[in-house]
Amino acid sequence: MAEKYIDLDIVTLDKVLFKGKVKQITAPTKMGEITVLPNHIPLVATLEAGELKMKVNDGEGIYSPDMIYIAVSGGFMEVKPGNIINIIADSAMRVDEIDEKKAMEAKEKAEEMLKAFQEGKRHVSDQEFVGASSQLAKALAELKVARRKRR
Repeated sequence: MAEKYIDLDIVTLDKVLFKGKVKQITAPTKMGEITVLPNHIPLVATLEAGELKMKVNDGEGIYSPDMIYIAVSGGFMEVKPGNIINIIADSAMRVDEIDEKKAMEAKEKAEEMLKAFQEGKRHVSDQEFVGASSQLAKALAELKVARRKRR
């Protein structure tokens, strides 16, 4: 009989964000968004900033209370034999942990820096440019997940 659940661990450098069983997980990777179901082939993928979506029960629809949403800003996902997935995220926040106002402020600050650079009004180092781009991607992921609170 086929397994019905995946053992999933999601960790960052400072916390264990999730440890439990899920029916499926959808993750933003460098290869595009992928969904992993039980008995998936092993793989290792690099995560991009975006939304992790986990189905924990048999609820219907994407807005089911049986879904858990987490904003990630990058990291790695390893799918192992035996229905085990380990995610090591650069940063990760559950929908109820996100401060939408702070995420909006971070987005606006990053956009201002990138706009000034593009218009030639400000010189930034490669490191500052990458940092602003990463901050923008992280803020956008948090805002996308935070908007689920309103639904």
